[in-house]
Amino acid sequence: MEVLRNNFEAFLPTIEDAIAEADFIAIDTEFTGLGIEKSFQIDYLDTVQERYAKCKMSAEAFQTTQYGLCTFSWDAAKHKYIAKPFNCYVFPATGNRVLGLDRHFTCQASSLSFLRDSKFDFNKWISQGIPYVNRDEEAKARRKIGVLESEDDVPITGAKRVYVDEVMETIHLWLQNAPDRTLDVPTPSRFHRRLIHQEVRKKYKSALRTVGKDDKIVISKQTDEERTAMASDRTKQLTDELNDLIGFRKVFELLSKSKKPIVGHNMMLDLLQTISSFHKRLPDDVREFKSTLANVFPIVYDTKHIAHTNPTVSPLLTKSVLGDVFTRISCPPFRYPAIGIDSGFSGYDSGEQNYHEAGYDAYITGVVFAKMAALATNTVEGQRIALQSPALMECVNKLHLMRSDVPHFDLVAEEDLPTRDNVFHVFGFEKGTSYGDVQKEFIGLGQVGLAGFESTRCFIIVRDESKIPDVISTYGEIVVDVEDHAERHQKTFSYQLETYADYMAKKLTRQENGLSSSLSDLRRTTAAKRKLVDCESEDTATATATPNFSPGSSSASLPDDPSVSDSVKRQKKSSVSHRKKHRTASKLLHEAAKRHLSTSANSSSSCTIV
Repeated sequence: MEVLRNNFEAFLPTIEDAIAEADFIAIDTEFTGLGIEKSFQIDYLDTVQERYAKCKMSAEAFQTTQYGLCTFSWDAAKHKYIAKPFNCYVFPATGNRVLGLDRHFTCQASSLSFLRDSKFDFNKWISQGIPYVNRDEEAKARRKIGVLESEDDVPITGAKRVYVDEVMETIHLWLQNAPDRTLDVPTPSRFHRRLIHQEVRKKYKSALRTVGKDDKIVISKQTDEERTAMASDRTKQLTDELNDLIGFRKVFELLSKSKKPIVGHNMMLDLLQTISSFHKRLPDDVREFKSTLANVFPIVYDTKHIAHTNPTVSPLLTKSVLGDVFTRISCPPFRYPAIGIDSGFSGYDSGEQNYHEAGYDAYITGVVFAKMAALATNTVEGQRIALQSPALMECVNKLHLMRSDVPHFDLVAEEDLPTRDNVFHVFGFEKGTSYGDVQKEFIGLGQVGLAGFESTRCFIIVRDESKIPDVISTYGEIVVDVEDHAERHQKTFSYQLETYADYMAKKLTRQENGLSSSLSDLRRTTAAKRKLVDCESEDTATATATPNFSPGSSSASLPDDPSVSDSVKRQKKSSVSHRKKHRTASKLLHEAAKRHLSTSANSSSSCTIV
């Protein structure tokens, strides 16, 4: 079912009912890009925090174009699952300028070309995309409602300043002398009308109303009743508009409120896009993200993770790309359960493949999950899948991580991190050294992977465990006399080599030194500010303690005057509060840095922060 802006409110009850009756719900998203710059590129040796940060950067830079969801509910009478797929075009809300909702986002040419080749309708996306705002954007807009002066003023200079001053003088004379309730002010352009709107609003607030016409502005006097009514109408208009612009977030909130299992395929980016677009800004810390997601979607299944890890399913699959998996599960032994599409939904039951349409991909993702789950749990014909079975609980809340030695991204616990004893840091080689040069240099180690390749450094990953103990002794020293060191490898180019543990230890030392330097700078700044505040407090206390005789006054303000004492106390209290804030900031910075270092240290079991 295609859902657009013009039919969204009509279909929303249907979506709500489908979610309410679902056993599980599959989702899929399409984006304006993924990111190919270095800052976006994932690396085999990324820590969990680093991988999250890169995915977060992508989710915040690019925009969701389609959101697909497909509900699956068990029909006990027919002994089958009934699917209800929805394909929703979504486009970020803008609305009235006062609301401040205009988004900026990035498009990647290759991704747009891919969408075009997949028959994506760009006109429909822009003209009929369902609007949405996340909670942060809504809160910001609601703060602006009723504060119409929030629009940025246009600076006025030169001839325009002369023109505006003349108009304002005309308005002043009209208010002083003319009995008429309205005044017509000729304007040479739309921009001049904008300036008059601005200046009248600033000077007269709601006492005057300005209405722009083709070549003039009509200014009218407002009664108290009219001012109140106009302000009320304007607030209501903006509030109603904002409520309409919430749009697709209503579907997200229905999904979250249901607490039903959410299913996706390789769904890391899908989840980050969902949170960023429809919930709130993504946190910087991966642990905060996990906490946020646990509150929104407490039960998540990634079919790519199941395909890679389930001992019953994984041996039967040669590829884990969604389309390939869908083709494979259409054949034995993936017989059950039976799945049909609800009679009120058309488009996906004809056998035509619509890959990369979000609604279709959500549908086949749900089918893949049902078939794999049934096989993993030994579900027989006509039987409902036991979603709480141990075989499935092994996979719950775990996301597949592409090109990583971290087994998975765990949404509720700390990941089991690899020791990386088979990883070595190659550094100090000349710029221009190629990927192939490095592979050729270490060909004696058998199958070797490369990661984090930069101009003068990279990491090698030794697959043959029997070779690992001899890597440093064989390749770790520069050969001076090959004849005297016949057992050593003769290097084809100059470089240095160290274990991953040694590399991480040096990295952590540099970070700790940088932290110490930052803390020292903070302490010096804090001390300087504290000294300044103390001096100001002393000056104030001295000034208030000096008798102040006013001409013609028969008394003086003495140091024991209660008002003076209160003033000094307030100054001292302010100084103490200021120092406390800086001490707190210093403490928080230190703790945050230690947490960061601790997270990095977890990447290597050989490194420990004391």
